[in-house]
Amino acid sequence: MKRPDPLRFATARARFEEIAELDAEPRAVALAALAASDPNLAAAVSELLAADAAAGEEFLAGGAAALDPQLVGEALASAESRGGAATGDRIGPYRLRGLLGRGGMGEVWEAERADGQFEHIVALKLLKRGMDSEEVLRRFLRERQILARLEHPNIARLLDGGLAPDGRPYLVLEKVDGEPIVDWCRTRRADLATRVRLVIAVAEAVDLAHRNLVVHRDLKPSNLLVDAAGTVKLLDFGIAKILASDNEAGDSTRLEDRALTPAYAAPEQILGRPATTSTDVYSLGVVLYELLAGRLPHVRSTTSHHGLAQEVERETLTRPSRVVAEAGDGRAARALAGDLDTIVVKALAHDPERRYGSISAFADDLRRYLDGRPVRARPDSGLYRARKFVTRHRLAVAAAAVVVAALVAGLSIALWQAQRAEKAAKVAQAQASRAEQVRAFLVSIFEAADPARARGETVEARTLLDEGARRIDAELTTEPELHAELLELLAGLYRKLGELEPAKSLAARALAEHRRLFGDESVQTARSEWTLGWVLANQGDFEPARERLEHAISVLDREEGPQSLTAADAREPLMELLFGAEGPRGVLPVVERRLATYRAVLGEQDVRTALALSDFGVVVNELGRPDEAEKAYRSSAATLDALLPVNDPRVAFPHNNLAGLLRETGRLPEAEIEARKALATRRKALGERHPETASTLGQLSRILVGLGRPAEAEAAAREGLAICEGRDRYLTAQLRSMLGTTLLSQGQAAAALAVFELAVVEHQAVLPADHVLYLSVQLNRAGALEAVGRKAEASAEVHRLLPLLRAKGIEASGPLEAAQQLAARLGVAG
Repeated sequence: MKRPDPLRFATARARFEEIAELDAEPRAVALAALAASDPNLAAAVSELLAADAAAGEEFLAGGAAALDPQLVGEALASAESRGGAATGDRIGPYRLRGLLGRGGMGEVWEAERADGQFEHIVALKLLKRGMDSEEVLRRFLRERQILARLEHPNIARLLDGGLAPDGRPYLVLEKVDGEPIVDWCRTRRADLATRVRLVIAVAEAVDLAHRNLVVHRDLKPSNLLVDAAGTVKLLDFGIAKILASDNEAGDSTRLEDRALTPAYAAPEQILGRPATTSTDVYSLGVVLYELLAGRLPHVRSTTSHHGLAQEVERETLTRPSRVVAEAGDGRAARALAGDLDTIVVKALAHDPERRYGSISAFADDLRRYLDGRPVRARPDSGLYRARKFVTRHRLAVAAAAVVVAALVAGLSIALWQAQRAEKAAKVAQAQASRAEQVRAFLVSIFEAADPARARGETVEARTLLDEGARRIDAELTTEPELHAELLELLAGLYRKLGELEPAKSLAARALAEHRRLFGDESVQTARSEWTLGWVLANQGDFEPARERLEHAISVLDREEGPQSLTAADAREPLMELLFGAEGPRGVLPVVERRLATYRAVLGEQDVRTALALSDFGVVVNELGRPDEAEKAYRSSAATLDALLPVNDPRVAFPHNNLAGLLRETGRLPEAEIEARKALATRRKALGERHPETASTLGQLSRILVGLGRPAEAEAAAREGLAICEGRDRYLTAQLRSMLGTTLLSQGQAAAALAVFELAVVEHQAVLPADHVLYLSVQLNRAGALEAVGRKAEASAEVHRLLPLLRAKGIEASGPLEAAQQLAARLGVAG
């Protein structure tokens, strides 16, 4: 049979595309007109229309597949010398609007429907020459119907396809406006949970395709676009499958003949072995590695097949946490260490058998990580090596197994069941005994509050704790684990009551006992170290407190995973310590990490999440973001008011913080209402002698000074100072400074100066030399020097402090403004 002229075939195809869109009557008129001018061309178009009609309404089922693909291939080869596509060209029912990009497969254009049927902007992929062989076209016609059925919110759908006027195949895809996943996460500084969730979404989309027997084969960031709403879309799904031959493995030694990107390709793709669903697991693992570590897991620099294959065979994998640690980010490294490292290593195993068995298993482990549950991935073990041995020696092992299995099967099952039952019984018995001991011990302590035994006296919490501490040593020396656990519990309770010395003693003893029982790197020891660190922080011993807390958190992160609630709890005292030592910039990553953990594990409507949100508000307020802070405070207060009893002391935190923000923004009457609400709650719940009560008195004192009620402000400051003096050095220093401010506002300059002199010494003992609070109290002292007439000394102080405050930026905006006003009064230059 004579082959048709290729240009004639292309013309026939183009005319077919036009006439096929017409209704029956206009179609007949168009065919008649074409037959009058070119009968042979009309016959070819009629053949295409007949094939299309035989395929039914579903164009993607094949349409013109009835034409011999070999004819199409020869037509394409003849059209090779013609020019490429250009803006404004029409391809099928689409008009090209602009080139989006070029790649190994061809060109991608933005296109629009040009037939007036409906308005639709699409991405049109025009495959390059060389992809137009008879085999590729045959597969194209066979596969596109399957691919068109991949309906998933995270897959950019294949909408249409056909042949361009020059004979090249084209695909029409949903157009996605977005950034590659790695760029999107980098520019938005996406947190760890967000990055993992994006990979899970991709894995779910890939899983759908795998269940339809479609493998992507070319997963990489440029094929994973994230739109403005944060939704990831997977592009080019199945194009690699269309273009790959059934006998791809081993047939091609040229990388450019394979649908892959070397940096993201699985070893089996580079080595010319069959690509399976495990290939997609590997490529998505590379993307996850890049999102976590900031770089690719391997450097594949060679372009030749042979050289690249040699590189792949020599590759070793560095865990993401180590990469990040070597870059100097210890905090991020600790977040990646453990489960995420293990998940990535399994996904990127060189041997496909050692990877996840499916992309859904990969996604499930990532969900387990986010949920704080144990992941199923495990490091290499003897079991894996044994399994490989059995595979290599299958016949010998099978013969031996037949003999041995009959002898030991029954005995092994019986022993296993007996051991399991005995172990479970022992654990249950130990837990029951331990719970009964704790119950009996606590009941016996609280019986001291029985009126019959208390003889009409009110038994205070401190009395109960003292009794508990005495009884622990007297009655639990034979139960070392329980003894240590209760010492730690009482230490935390003493700390919450503001009784820091007994809290410190008990926490130190609990730490020593847990170390002896479980070792320095255990969860039990870390919990005790966290308790001791918190007490030390409350006492103003910042350096030893920080050392304790950071070590405890690193152990908890490693042993319990990055979603550990215990580690998040332990970040609370570290947050308070860093805020005092380094200011808001230093503490912001800790606050954000703590809040993110609570949100991920507990959700928004939880007490711990709400309290962490209030703490976040404190930090962003200090960073000059008051609107964001106020929103956080009010949201926190609303949640706590709804979840907790009215007199729960935790309700006071966001109200106290909101009072400070309202004071700073000049809304003093509102600020007083919030401060008094917090003070009333703390007095009722915690008592008159608690440090948090003192802290709120300090807040109220500042507000009263602003309201022009200095006598009331002085009374509040003195009351707070009396509570915390000798117990909390940091809070004592703050309230001392506040007292000086109230005295100065009443014209008692000499008394104020004396108070500020002592406050400067107290701040120096607990804060770094460049901390804004230390600089602020020195500025207050300079103001008192001016007030007593020692203007030369005041001028020298202001001259020294101005550049130090300027260097702190937005963090010191309030004190800097006060310093500039004082400088203007004293005539101190800039």
